[in-house]
Amino acid sequence: MKICTRLKLQIGVLTLSLAQLTQADEPRFFILGAGARTCAEFLDATAKARKNDLASHNAHAMFSWVQGALTGMALQNAVNEKPNVSLPDHVELRSRVNDMCEASPHEQLSVIALAIFMDEQKLARKK
Repeated sequence: MKICTRLKLQIGVLTLSLAQLTQADEPRFFILGAGARTCAEFLDATAKARKNDLASHNAHAMFSWVQGALTGMALQNAVNEKPNVSLPDHVELRSRVNDMCEASPHEQLSVIALAIFMDEQKLARKK
């Protein structure tokens, strides 16, 4: 129960942060592609993936977007000479994305990716 509450709090803070950025006169960034899809869409495509080729392709594209976003964030850290962030392997990442999406189905995958990266960043700072 504590993990679910913590996750909801993190996602809420991230959502507010992203909302402030997108409400500015000139947005600082845009989310394109699969990262703009919701967790509900990801979970639906994942559930249907074995029965439907299009759903399988969509689920793979959305998960690949999350992996690419995390890689980009880690690369940005390296460029800015911040602590190295170890990213979860695909099995752990899929589990975390599924868990977070089940807890917050209306969140965009971009918010989920950012929450995972921030968790990994905190771990890297403790090392």
